[in-house]
Amino acid sequence: MMKPLTPLAALIALGTILHAELSCAPVFQDGAILQQGVPVPIWGKADAGSQIRVSFAGQALSTKADKLGNWKIELRALEADRLEDLATTPAGRKLIVSSGGQSLSFNRILIGEVWLCAGQSNMAGKVKNNRANADPKDDLTKLNLPAIRHYHSETGWIAATEGDVMQITKVGLTFARKIQEQLKVPIGLLNATRGGSAIESWIRPSDGPLEEAAGRKQRPVGSLYTSSLQPLIGTAIKGALWYQGEANAGDGYAYYDKLKTLIAGWREQWEQGDFPFLVVQLAGIGESDRNNPVMGDGRAAIREAQFQAMKQIPNVGLATAIEIGAPKEHPPNKTDIGKRLAHWALHHQYKREVTASGPIYLGYQVRCSSIAIRFENAKGLCLANKSEDYGAPVVCKDDTELPWISIQDAQGVWHWASAWVEGDELLVNHPSVKKPKAVRYAFTNRPLGPYLYNKAGLPAFPFTTEKWQDLVEKKAQR
Repeated sequence: MMKPLTPLAALIALGTILHAELSCAPVFQDGAILQQGVPVPIWGKADAGSQIRVSFAGQALSTKADKLGNWKIELRALEADRLEDLATTPAGRKLIVSSGGQSLSFNRILIGEVWLCAGQSNMAGKVKNNRANADPKDDLTKLNLPAIRHYHSETGWIAATEGDVMQITKVGLTFARKIQEQLKVPIGLLNATRGGSAIESWIRPSDGPLEEAAGRKQRPVGSLYTSSLQPLIGTAIKGALWYQGEANAGDGYAYYDKLKTLIAGWREQWEQGDFPFLVVQLAGIGESDRNNPVMGDGRAAIREAQFQAMKQIPNVGLATAIEIGAPKEHPPNKTDIGKRLAHWALHHQYKREVTASGPIYLGYQVRCSSIAIRFENAKGLCLANKSEDYGAPVVCKDDTELPWISIQDAQGVWHWASAWVEGDELLVNHPSVKKPKAVRYAFTNRPLGPYLYNKAGLPAFPFTTEKWQDLVEKKAQR
């Protein structure tokens, strides 16, 4: 049995525990980008009770480390660096942290817009991956955008320049590039991703119990929240990009509650209010059955859950990938996904004169035996095929028929329907359906064929006119 420590030994042991080498959170390194326009927390570890001094951009602030050696200082809101040329970068500023005889110095710090990139493999996918199917006219590996910088715990801060750009998330990079083209400021990306991860692993542990889904093994809540996200929490950000759900596709409508829990928990921990949370609505996989007008198969339900998150949770955005899926899990066209996320952010967060998204279902009206569908962002509503040529404009065709649209009769039977555009509305009917009840569009795992677009060349979100609560209750009764 061990002898109790003498008072002197106990004091020495306590001093050893409380003594800590001066440090900053890992996200503060050479080449970091700090968020403009909001207070910027800087934090780390030091000796308990020691005086900490931080200087940056003309600000000199001090605080004391608490009894556990934790310290935090908030810089006053900073103004973004302006970029005259996107191919060059300002020299940046120096961040100095000191305590007693210790000092830390971080160089080339820029001020701009910072976005968190989180989710599973389709967000984690790097520029170096799947290059055989990349756009030959837009070689991301050759980019020279030194004021777009990407942070990952394994690489630190790296710039979108030849060589290092290979390690950057492709969705995040194409989002950042479009934002930077408009704002002319540095863009920082924080990477918190893990291939194959379920949403439960990203939820704060205190926000949920173990989950059992459709007979699968239990998923412990919070494993990646603790290891990958928590070190970033508190970093001043503009918002988050979330591309996840493939691992939870079987959850269907139940994904809504999980996503709501995740968003609420992250926002509470970040203490930046309802910061923008932009979601990628899942792409398809495989090919849907053309003999099933009921649809609702595969990823239709989880897409509706993501759509409802956009409709019901404050400051949640959505970018659909409905027509850029692939037979397998990873659609090669990440560029359009990044651009669509940027469209939403530019319109809603940055108030630029760009169309926010494709047509968003708003409501419907029964007109005789037809149903008229109303949309938001429906200017120039039309039918078109998406070209396989990356970046090619969407060309509307008057003689194109819209597949994957069905209408429900009074007895609850679904029929493939005819649809045509009148102004900013879509009219839907079927000759044998005299009293239509509902309409579904692209409400299936992977619809192939022409789609609905607006003038901006952005696709309509899949939709059903049925009430969300009715869908959830019907699912629960099965």
